[in-house]
Amino acid sequence: MNLAEAREILTQHSKSKKNGLFPPHYTHEHQLTNPICGDHVQLRFEVGEGMIRAAGFKAKACAICTASSSLLCEEVQGKRAEVAVDLSHSFERAVVAKAEDAWPEILSSLSSFNHLRVNPSRRTCALLPWIALRTALQEVVL
Repeated sequence: MNLAEAREILTQHSKSKKNGLFPPHYTHEHQLTNPICGDHVQLRFEVGEGMIRAAGFKAKACAICTASSSLLCEEVQGKRAEVAVDLSHSFERAVVAKAEDAWPEILSSLSSFNHLRVNPSRRTCALLPWIALRTALQEVVL
């Protein structure tokens, strides 16, 4: 994916009409703020029998953080909580990897964040919702 395509995907997700839409019944939530830049994200999940049945977010954040929140909710819905947490660790490793390393195939739907490898100051923006996910679901995966 080239940079223009990645920017288009991130732009679309940063303007998502889903921002602020939460599942009507949620069992797990967490909110997190980056004290350095002020990005704030709140995630809510409906989890039943270890499966993420619904996911929603509200972000008052930069475009990268908002897009990451939107993509996260799309990506984890319908997955087991353990898989979502593993995915968050994989995403973090991919974002902080060397620029010349191949983007992991398992994360192909998130490859629009590949350019952050050469822009370390924005990595935290993309990672904030994924860290919130791990905290929200920690009791499910223990």
